[in-house]
Amino acid sequence: MNTRGDAPCDQPRVPSVSDIGHYRRDLFESVGAAEAFLRVLFETADKFDWRVHAYVLMRNHFHLAIETDQANMGEGMHWLQTTMSTRFNRLRKEHGHLFVRSAAHLWAPV
Repeated sequence: MNTRGDAPCDQPRVPSVSDIGHYRRDLFESVGAAEAFLRVLFETADKFDWRVHAYVLMRNHFHLAIETDQANMGEGMHWLQTTMSTRFNRLRKEHGHLFVRSAAHLWAPV
């Protein structure tokens, strides 16, 4: 048992990932924007062999619970952020960063 007494210590840990919109701008101000993010999230999951256990989309940030057997979380998050930013900017005829954090600083096991 672990120190909390609720699960064996040898069970896999699921990384928790989150990020916020650049300048705290709204990322998901419409249903369409949220659906576009989810499409990119599940494209990323397929591409990097991730298991998405849960997600929460707020107006200006997101939280993900993702599991992977490979050491590809940083690469996958970079792909997710870059792909989402490119599509978001193309649709709105904008440019620049969409997210605050770089993919290398996003994840930590919970």
